[in-house]
Amino acid sequence: GELAQLQPELETKADETDKLLELVNADKTEADVVKKIVSKEEAEVAVQTQLIEAMAAEAQRDLDSALPMLEAAVKALNSLNKNDISEIKSFPKPPDLVQVVMETVCLLLGAPDVKWATAKAILGDPNFLKRLVQFDKENIPEPTLRKLRKYIENPNFVPSAVEKQSVAAKSLCQWVLAINNFSIVFQDVEPKRLALASAQAMLAESKAKLLEKQEQLAHITDKLRVLTDTYNSNLAQKKQLQDSITDTRKKLERAARINTGLAEEQVRWASTLAQEEAESVNLVGNAFLGAAGVSYMGAFTRAYRQEMLTSWKLLMHAARVPFSEDFTLANYLSDPVAVRDWNIWGLPTDALSIENGILVTNGRRWPLMIDPQGQANKWIKKMEFHNRLVVLKQTDEGYLKQLDSCLKSGTPVLLENVGETLDPALEPVLLRQVFKIGQRSLIHFLDQDSEYDQNFRLYLTTKLPNPHLLPEICIRTTVINFTVTVRGLEDQLLGEVVSKERPEVEEKRTELVSRIADDKRTLKLIEDKMLKLINSAEGNILNDEALINTLNDAKASAIAIQGRVKETEETEQKLTVLREAYRSVAVRGSIIYFAVADLVLFDSMYQYSLDFFVGMYKRCIDTTDKSDDLETRLSALVGSITRAVFASVSRGLFERHKLLFALIICVRVMQTSGRIADAEWGIFLRSAAYMLNVSEPLPNPDPTWLTPATWRVVCALEAHIPAFEGFCRHLDKNRERWLEYTLSEDPHRQPIPGPWDRKLSVFQRVLLLQAFREDRLKFCLLDFVSDELGSEFVEPPPFDLGTAFDDTTSSTPLVFILSTGADPTA
Repeated sequence: GELAQLQPELETKADETDKLLELVNADKTEADVVKKIVSKEEAEVAVQTQLIEAMAAEAQRDLDSALPMLEAAVKALNSLNKNDISEIKSFPKPPDLVQVVMETVCLLLGAPDVKWATAKAILGDPNFLKRLVQFDKENIPEPTLRKLRKYIENPNFVPSAVEKQSVAAKSLCQWVLAINNFSIVFQDVEPKRLALASAQAMLAESKAKLLEKQEQLAHITDKLRVLTDTYNSNLAQKKQLQDSITDTRKKLERAARINTGLAEEQVRWASTLAQEEAESVNLVGNAFLGAAGVSYMGAFTRAYRQEMLTSWKLLMHAARVPFSEDFTLANYLSDPVAVRDWNIWGLPTDALSIENGILVTNGRRWPLMIDPQGQANKWIKKMEFHNRLVVLKQTDEGYLKQLDSCLKSGTPVLLENVGETLDPALEPVLLRQVFKIGQRSLIHFLDQDSEYDQNFRLYLTTKLPNPHLLPEICIRTTVINFTVTVRGLEDQLLGEVVSKERPEVEEKRTELVSRIADDKRTLKLIEDKMLKLINSAEGNILNDEALINTLNDAKASAIAIQGRVKETEETEQKLTVLREAYRSVAVRGSIIYFAVADLVLFDSMYQYSLDFFVGMYKRCIDTTDKSDDLETRLSALVGSITRAVFASVSRGLFERHKLLFALIICVRVMQTSGRIADAEWGIFLRSAAYMLNVSEPLPNPDPTWLTPATWRVVCALEAHIPAFEGFCRHLDKNRERWLEYTLSEDPHRQPIPGPWDRKLSVFQRVLLLQAFREDRLKFCLLDFVSDELGSEFVEPPPFDLGTAFDDTTSSTPLVFILSTGADPTA
C-alpha cells in the first residue's frame, strides 16, 4: 500500500527536477562567460597590484636606508636636557664649530638670520628640542638645502670634531647630518612616489571596473544558486522518495526474514511468556519455598526433605499463599546447562545431588558439606579447577595465612576434613564481615584489615557421617548432606562397569555428554544474545540491517546446533541403551555397598570407605571369567561381586554379625526385585510397632499354646500383608494341624498346613516361623540365606592370608586385631 502511494509522487518530482536542470544549465553557461571575463580582469589587476607593490617597496627601501641615521640623531636629541642647552647658551662667544652647528640649525628652522644672538634665542625656546624632533624633513625648501650643503661640505663638520668643543653640539650636529642625508634620499624617492600614485589611480579605476563585473557575476551566481538549491531540493526529495521505496522494500524483506527465521522462536517465546505470566501469580509462594529450602533443607536426607516441603505446602495452602503445586528446588532454582556441567564435573545425577548442587551455589552462607564418601570433595575440585582452587586442612601449618592470601586474590578455597568444631579465627570469613572504605572491600582477619576480593569462595567438607555440630556452626554455614544415595551410587558404579566392559561406549558417552553440554551452553548464549539485541533495539527493528543479519546468523547457528544436539542426544540414547544392559551389575553393587554401610549400626568399628568398595568392585570386574554371552557375563559379575565383597568384609566381622550381614544383603536384593515388601521387612524388625491399633478378627482360639503376643503378631500379619488374608480363621478351624506344625523340631523345613504352603513367599514363611517359633529363627534364616544366595554366605571359608593379601594395595594395609587370650600362632 505504501509503495503504491509513493510511486506517483516520485514521477512528479522527476519531471520537476528535469525542467529545473535545463534552467540551471542555461544560467550556468551565462555565468561561465562572465566568469571568464572576471577571471581575465582579476589577473590583470593582480599584475598591476604586483607592480605597484614592487614600486612601493623600492621607495620604502630607499627611505628606510636613511631612517637609522635619523633615528640615531633623534635618540641623541632625546638624551639632551636643559643643562646641555644652557651649556651652549652660556658661551658669550661660541667656539667655531659650535657656531657653525647653530648656524645650520637656524637655517633649517627658518630663522631670519644665523647670528649667535638669534641662535641663543632659538635655544631659549622651551619647545626647541620638540621642534627638532617633529621637524618636517620631507618639505625642506631647495634654497635651504643648497645653503645647508655648503656647511656640510666643511671637513670639520663631523660629530667627533664638534664633540671636542661641546657634547650637546655634537647631538645637534648628528641631527643636521641626518636631516641632510634624508633630504638627499627623499629627492631620489619623490619621482618614484609620484609614479606610484599615478599607478595606484590606474589600479583603482581597474578595480572599479572589476567590481562592476564581479557584481554582475555575483547576481548571476545568486540566481544560479537559487535555481541549484531548488534543483538540489527536488533532487533530494526525489532521492528521499526513492530511498523510502527502497527502505520499504527492504523492511518487507527483513520482516519476511524475521518471520521466517524467528517463527519457531516466536511460538516458544509466546509460550514461555504465557507460562511466566501464569507463574508470576505464584512468585511469592515459590520464592518463600525456595528460600526456606536453601536455608533449612541441606542437612537432611532426601525423604525428610520431601516431608519438609510437603508440610510447608500444607501451611501455604492454609495461609492461602499461591505457589506452584509441582514446586521443587530443582525446577525452580536450577539451570539445566549448569546442572549438566555439574554432572560432567562429577556430581551424581540423582535428585538429592542436584538439590545439593543448588544449595552449594545459591546459599548466602558458605557450604559445610557432610561428605563421608568424598563425592562433594571431588566435585568441588573439578568444578573450581580452572579457578586455581586451593585445598587446605585445619591441620596444615600456616593455613590461615594461605587463606588470607586467597581472600585478597579471590581464589576459591576448599577446607576439607573439618571436624565438629571450627577454628575461631575463621569467624570473620564465615560471617562474611566485609566492609567498605571508599571503593575498597576489606575484612578484619588475623587482627588486621585485609583486602577482600568479591570472587572469593569458601567450601568446607567433613568426612564425619553424622557430625554433632554446634548451633553456632549451623548458623554460620549452610550444612549440606552429601551422603551418597542409592541412585547416585548406581550411576557411578554403572559408569565403572561399562568403562571396564565396553570402554569405547563409556568414552563415547562421556564425549557426547560434554559436547551436549557445550552445545546447550552455546544455544543459551545465542538465545540470550538474540533477546538482548531485540530488547536493546531502538526505534523500528526493521530499520536495523545489522541487527536483522545478526539475528538471522544467530538463528542459523542455533538451528545448526539444535540439529547437532538432537543428533547427539539420539546417539546418547542409543549408548544409554547399551549402558543400561549393565544396570543389574550396578544395582547389585549399590545394594551391597549400603548393606556394608549399615554394619556400623552393629559396631562402630565396621566402617568401610566408598573408595575401598569401588576398588574391590573394579577388581571383581577384572578377575571374573569372561563370556561372549552378555546374560552369562552379567550373571557372573553379579555373583562374583556379591561373593567377593561378602568374603572380604566378613573377614573383619565378629562371628555373631556374619549371618546378619548375609541376611541384610539377601533382604536388600529381594527388596530391590520386589520379592519382599516394606511392610514385611518392617514386621520382621519391629513387629511390636505393627501390632499397635490392630483389631483381632476373633478371640485367641487356644491360649494354651498361642500366647497373647504370638496371637497379636498373627493378627498383625493378616492386617498388613494381603497374602495372610483369612489366616486367623483358618488357624481357628485347624488348631490341631497348626499345633503339630508349631511343635515340630524343624518347623522351617515342614510344609505349612492348608493352602499357605503355596500362597506364602519364602520370606513370608520366615515371618510365620518368627511368630510361632522364634527359637528356630536362626536356623530358618540360615536356610533362607543359603537358598537365596548360596551356602558360602552361611558357611564362610576359613581365613586365608593369601586371599586377604590380594585385597590390599600400597595404601590399604591389613590390620589384625587380637582378642584377649587369642593365640596368633595357633
